[in-house]
Amino acid sequence: MSAVASLDARPLQADAHIEEITTEQGLADIADEWNALSERSATALLFNSHEWVSACWKHFHRQAGQTQARLWVLALREAGVLAAVAPLWIETRWRQGLRLRTARWIGEGPSDYGDLLLLRLDPALVDAIMSHIVRPGSPCHLVDLRECCGDSPALPWLRAALQGHASMVQESTDNVCFSINTACGWDAYFLGQFRGKRRRDFLREWRNLSEAGGFEWEMIDALPAVSDAANAFGAVQASHVAAGEMRPGEFNDPVFRPFLEAMLAAASGRRSLRACVMKRHGQTVAYYLVFAYRGRHFVYNTAHTAQCQALGVGKLLMLYMLEKLFQEGEGMIDFLRGAESYKEMLTDQSSTNLRLKAARRDAAGQVVGFLALRLLLGLERRLPRLHRLLKATKTRLRGLGRRLLTRLAPRARP
Repeated sequence: MSAVASLDARPLQADAHIEEITTEQGLADIADEWNALSERSATALLFNSHEWVSACWKHFHRQAGQTQARLWVLALREAGVLAAVAPLWIETRWRQGLRLRTARWIGEGPSDYGDLLLLRLDPALVDAIMSHIVRPGSPCHLVDLRECCGDSPALPWLRAALQGHASMVQESTDNVCFSINTACGWDAYFLGQFRGKRRRDFLREWRNLSEAGGFEWEMIDALPAVSDAANAFGAVQASHVAAGEMRPGEFNDPVFRPFLEAMLAAASGRRSLRACVMKRHGQTVAYYLVFAYRGRHFVYNTAHTAQCQALGVGKLLMLYMLEKLFQEGEGMIDFLRGAESYKEMLTDQSSTNLRLKAARRDAAGQVVGFLALRLLLGLERRLPRLHRLLKATKTRLRGLGRRLLTRLAPRARP
């Protein structure tokens, strides 16, 4: 029985099929259909948009360090119409002598949410996609979906589909995400969220900032020169109080920087960028980068200089930003993942992302799933010394694992 048979799924049309997109040209060719689907989808996010997915593949996954990367986007069609997209890639790496091929969301890392893109809220679409991923002989042994969007209407169906079709399913919590519903309006939010003393403190801090002199701030929906803005934001990150060799900031990272520049340029072109910038004597001292997309404002990146921290520039610019975003009335201001104290102070709702791991349902998948999801994970947690010993002998185990997978792999039919 289907994993979602009891969820009032509408049967897929007889001609429904899944197309596997494994080339960059194929990914580019589907752009118009993908964008049209995003306009209609209740599960559309900035992070599963074609623009974001393509940029993440290009800048983060295509050259994935010591691992092998394969593009693997699944496009489900009914009557020729794009009905669902699973933006995935397959990472291949050796672990304790085993060659593991793991399907992951494209954008894992720079993306705060992962989700399927669905034409309609129908568990049958989710079931078809997930059963295809973990089917016997699938190109991936495992599926590891990080940061599955905690408030997605498709999340219960995704979990049910894996439980029904995969083997050795593991579920754990990922990050907490905080957001604000703007329906009440700015005045009601400000009065309800902050007590009288806190509101008076804000007014006093604004006066102190004005008396210090030289400050100006604005909200920008398009950057005339993206590289200049990136340089300015990078300088702010470099002078942040927590900056250091291990935390250079995204704009000072050789991989993250070109990705951000690409997204800033794209958002500027369609006027969906909300760059809230504070300057002193013409030099940027604090900023917030927000992307407006499909009813949400995603507060994605921020920093302020240590030199101006005592004046509260980060906090005050945030209040200015919130008021401007409330005035737009997009519906939700999403502070994304991370349980920083300021988010709890500012927001009125939260959700928890999930991590879903599973092995495909065949002999090879079950063996790899047992070794990777249970045995090795258990050793790492309960017997760390033995785990280190296994790592030291991975060359010998690699040969054993290769022979085991070769024997268990399905033989090609003549």
